[in-house]
Amino acid sequence: RVAYMGISFGASTSLPLLALEDRLKTAILLAPGFTFRPMPPEADAINYVSHVTMPILMIGGRHDYVMPVELVQKPLFERFGTPPDRKKHIVTESGHTDFPRSELIRDVLGWLDRSLGPVQ
Repeated sequence: RVAYMGISFGASTSLPLLALEDRLKTAILLAPGFTFRPMPPEADAINYVSHVTMPILMIGGRHDYVMPVELVQKPLFERFGTPPDRKKHIVTESGHTDFPRSELIRDVLGWLDRSLGPVQ
């Protein structure tokens, strides 16, 4: 029962890994979005996002100046190959990565319990 958790650049560039590595059973992406950096096709998230079918939790900030909600977060979330009932996008009242700590812990642990099963 292995999960991937990435924040900012680690969330935005993880799509090839998430699409190809079947040992990962769920992913938590904090402050993700399609990157504005030019990437070669073999590393560009747009070429992998529809192949990611594992449960996905995305958490982003409504006031994120690096990964704006409407511009890069929502387009990423909508393109995941994960069925709608197995993916969730939470938008907090924060900026880029300064999520309210207690909410973040609650949401991440709850997601892991639902997608991987509770820890014994």
